[in-house]
Amino acid sequence: MEDRFLNSHCENLKFYVVSYYLMFFIIFQKLNGEPFADADAAFTLAYAVIMLNVDQHNYNVKRQNNPMTADEFKRNLKKVNGGQDFDQELLDDIYSGIK
Repeated sequence: MEDRFLNSHCENLKFYVVSYYLMFFIIFQKLNGEPFADADAAFTLAYAVIMLNVDQHNYNVKRQNNPMTADEFKRNLKKVNGGQDFDQELLDDIYSGIK
């Protein structure tokens, strides 16, 4: 029973990650001056957005510390945009939108 729940949960997470990835890379890339160096950068940012949302809003997660700050969010994404940093204003906007 537990394995079936875990598999279902993983499939749901995979769906959301792929959905965010497509939104970020295809739509956002074209509308916003192509801020991503490559598809991997967009995928990483999409996954980070999901994890930030969980960190900020899922109170069922066992807390070992306070929710992530904007600076911690940006630090986690250092040098993952083709070896460069994402635009800091973009990351601030994402953080503010989720918080």
